[in-house]
Amino acid sequence: MITYPNTTDRRPVAKRNALDDKPDAESRRIVFCLPALAQGGMERATLMLAEALCEHGCAVDILLERRVGGYLADVAPAVGLHALHKGAKWAAYAALIRAWPRFGTSQWLRWLVGRRHYLPIRRLPSLAAYLKRTRPDVMFVSHGRMPILAILAVRMAGLSTRIVIIEHSTLSRWLEVFTDQPEKHDKWRYRVELARRFYPFADRIVGVSHGVTEDLTRLLGLAPSKTGTIYNPVRLPEPTSLRPPAHPWFDTPRACPLIVAVGRLVSEKDFALLIDAFAELRRHQAARLMIIGEGEERASLEARIAALGLSADVVLPGWWADAQAAMAHSDLFVLSSRFEGLGLVLIEAMAVGCPVVSVDCPSGPREILDNGRYGTLVPMAEPVALSRAMTAMLAAPTSADTLRARAAQFSTANAVHEYMRLIASVTADGQAGEETLT
Repeated sequence: MITYPNTTDRRPVAKRNALDDKPDAESRRIVFCLPALAQGGMERATLMLAEALCEHGCAVDILLERRVGGYLADVAPAVGLHALHKGAKWAAYAALIRAWPRFGTSQWLRWLVGRRHYLPIRRLPSLAAYLKRTRPDVMFVSHGRMPILAILAVRMAGLSTRIVIIEHSTLSRWLEVFTDQPEKHDKWRYRVELARRFYPFADRIVGVSHGVTEDLTRLLGLAPSKTGTIYNPVRLPEPTSLRPPAHPWFDTPRACPLIVAVGRLVSEKDFALLIDAFAELRRHQAARLMIIGEGEERASLEARIAALGLSADVVLPGWWADAQAAMAHSDLFVLSSRFEGLGLVLIEAMAVGCPVVSVDCPSGPREILDNGRYGTLVPMAEPVALSRAMTAMLAAPTSADTLRARAAQFSTANAVHEYMRLIASVTADGQAGEETLT
């Protein structure tokens, strides 16, 4: 049975999933499918899992919808890297028509064609050809359109490849948060609609936190027997191996406490909340704030910093390849997101002994911090409460040894153990591929 890091959730694991013990999964051919290798937590976790599964005897590929992203150079030499080709639209539809008998009725196909602006149908033949050539035992598919493409391509190829969807997002929160942004809301509404129709045809759907899994089960009406939870792995470096970044704020002796945050500069990370909370903190003590990342919100965040008179004490240095080194040499890490799937950066900070404060957003922070045992949880959208929590943690930080011990429960070794048992399980008894799309 799958084991989980210690959390306040004590329900019997056997009632939460059907990923029971099976024979070992060595020598299996595995492929991880992603849209790209952007610089995010999902991509970091995939790279670590792919390399570790190779070390356990699996043949592993990473297959991208588009060969782009800042992590392309970080793929381990033992891991194959491939990208889909964008073919002619007529060829994609011709391939679908030829494979029609494998799909059952045409009702779903007519519905799917109506959403072609969201799905990259022109990459379907390339994906089906890759599957026929490599014949993987298991496809791990993450994010957006890729799970739907995978389900269609396996049917087109006529293979028994097992499909496991790894969901990194709390889908319902995307719909709730972006109600005032029609373009983003419509995109996620289509994604949820596609997921509701197609996810049941996967062999397993795994959430990266219990909150994600429960949200998926409720939102999509999934059978509990097909769902489970496996936490993403985290890098656990020796703190002494991480040198201070080449930035004057990391020089010693330090003039004042340094607070750090890491993530894409996008609205869902809510760095505006963090900046407001920091402004409140600066009213009664000296401190500095560094937000490491890049994204579409840079201009608006810089304007907010200037308007609050914080330009000397807040810096946005862009994306750093090793943000964990910055965490190791900071006094406090803060997560301010409006929602997360897990919140990998929170664990990465704990892994190097950096005290943490987090908003209590869905879905991962409460699980990671074990209901506040390992760091302070703050209500969402309350800058004053966040400021007070930051002040209190700077004054009385959590023990670095305690934080590192907690982070160790999210190790790559633990995650790979669960993935190996999952691989063995779905290859032994996966039957979803025999159902009919209707």
